[in-house]
Amino acid sequence: MEEIKIVEMEEMLVASFHALGEHPEMAAITKMQEWAKPRGLINDGGKYPVFGFDNPFPEPGQKEYGYEVWVKLDGEVEDDNVTVKRIPARKYAMLYSPGFENIGPNWRKLMDWVKNSNEYEHAEGQCLEGHVPGSTEEGDFALYLYEPVREK
Repeated sequence: MEEIKIVEMEEMLVASFHALGEHPEMAAITKMQEWAKPRGLINDGGKYPVFGFDNPFPEPGQKEYGYEVWVKLDGEVEDDNVTVKRIPARKYAMLYSPGFENIGPNWRKLMDWVKNSNEYEHAEGQCLEGHVPGSTEEGDFALYLYEPVREK
């Protein structure tokens, strides 16, 4: 069983990219990469973390949903082609999740852990999928799953 850790993320400024469709993840990631790569924000060893999440969440019976991707920034950006957001500092329960096939089961594992925790409970904030630096869609794909928590 993978170890669930409690981590604190500092406030961060992010560039946000969004796509809608039946499989919007790669469309949103491609938008982010096309914008971020020329600015040195990709393949940086993790200095500029990349996060994603469903937005809006898939509804039962509907094929289309949205996916949003964030890349951390050093400071403000003047660019009409990108949405910049300020993300507040937050505490998360985090689980390492290797492989595409494990994303759903590991989300359930993380949510169950928080639900059954004696120390933590769900908190307001966005659940995130953090890209593991060095992992790729073609190779050893992995994510860090983040669920916002607060102490009970």
